[in-house]
Order: sequence, then structure tokens, then C-alpha cells
Amino acid sequence: MPGLISLLNTSDLDVKIKAAEALGLIGYERAVDNLVGLLDDPEQGVREATSKALAKIGGKAIDELFSFLKSGDYKLEALKALEANLDGKHIEELLEVLVGLLNERDEYIRYETVVNLGKVGEKGIKHLIEALDDESALVRRGAAMALILNRETSLRYLERELEVISPNIEKARLIQDIIKKIKQ
Repeated sequence: MPGLISLLNTSDLDVKIKAAEALGLIGYERAVDNLVGLLDDPEQGVREATSKALAKIGGKAIDELFSFLKSGDYKLEALKALEANLDGKHIEELLEVLVGLLNERDEYIRYETVVNLGKVGEKGIKHLIEALDDESALVRRGAAMALILNRETSLRYLERELEVISPNIEKARLIQDIIKKIKQ
């Protein structure tokens, strides 16, 4: 495996990506530190392959992905990889990270965040309702869709939210539309 790890340092992007993918497929835990070093590679394909490899390896690699999400620059790839490979035992940690990512400047990160909050279930509903106030229409639409997909769970929270909303007419209309779609 050391030969495969050494390929992570090549300048050939395809080789670097294939090496990361292979290390993830075989679950080679000794490659975690080398893979973590590529999470902020300037090439998106390398970041994606690295994030997916770490998520597949699991264990310490998952902890490294969470750590990177809290401090790294290229969060979108790590977030997608975690979402695709995460099991139920990391939900609380994922929720904590997701709530923090709602404050990111990048609307695409916030959008991916609300999509993932929708997959967390009831624990994410409150944050999805708050995201209906986001400055980005993309994020608001993502939050609305996540709430609709959570159907009955969302309905209770939305109806309660509608009772306490007073000055925000736009948000009230949006919540009414979401409730209508859930009840259809």
C-alpha cells in the first residue's frame, strides 16, 4: 500500500484521484493522514475523491472530516461525502456541524446544509424553519423542500411557527405554502 499512498503526491490529477478512490475502497486506515492533507487541494476532483475516501474508511477518518468541516476552506465536498456515507451514530455531531455551516457566506454550502438538515429528521426541523429567513432564495427553497420531505414531522412545527409569526408576512406565506404541499 505504500506505493498507492505515494501516488497521492503525483502531479497527475487522474492518478491522484484514482489513488484516493482506491484507498477509500479498500478502507486503508494508514492512509488517513495522507488523505487529510488533500482535503484543501486546489482541484475539486481531488477534494471530492479524498472526502469520499475518508468517509468510506470510517473511524478516525470520519473524525478528521468533521474536524475539517469546522475549520477548512473547501467544505462542500467534505459535507457531501459525509452525508452519503454517514451512519446513525454520528447524527449529533453532524447536526452540530450543520448548524454552524448555516452561517457560511457561500450560499451553496448553506444550500447543501439545509438539504442535509432535512435528512437528520426532527432534530433538523427547527433549523430548517430558521433557514426560511435566509437571504438566498436557493437556501430558502432548499429548506422548504426539506420541510416538505419531512411531511408530518414538519407539519407540527410549521403550524406552531405560524401561530407565533407576526411581522414577517413573507415567511408566513411561505410556511402556509409548505403546509399546503405537505397536506396534498
